[in-house]
Amino acid sequence: MDVYHKVLAKLYEVSEGKETVDLDLSDITKQLGYFPSRDQIAAQMMQDGWVTETSRRNVVRITHWGISEAKKSAKNAGKDADATKKNAKRLVSSVRELLVAAELFADKLTSDELKLAETHSAEIAALIKTIRAEL
Repeated sequence: MDVYHKVLAKLYEVSEGKETVDLDLSDITKQLGYFPSRDQIAAQMMQDGWVTETSRRNVVRITHWGISEAKKSAKNAGKDADATKKNAKRLVSSVRELLVAAELFADKLTSDELKLAETHSAEIAALIKTIRAEL
């Protein structure tokens, strides 16, 4: 789930799905850790039609399109969790393979064994990056 959808989900939660609730975007982005990007997030969400401005600075209201998108992304969140779980299992497997490769390298001290360990290490780094993006 990207930043915009995370903020949208929080707006939906706080507003309880009502379009008439004023939402302080400053407070919400602080809670989620995205405060420095608050203005960019607000601009993108307004461009997408998910929120509208109010007369007060940094206070928005969720629109019916925002509510619809929040519900849709909540349905897809379970699918993302399945992919993350699958990648986490692959990570565990890759770490075990790295351990075996490291033990082989320690026994033989050859460049081929070291290359195998490097390959597993790179795979682990890529999986961690993928999992981080999914969270």
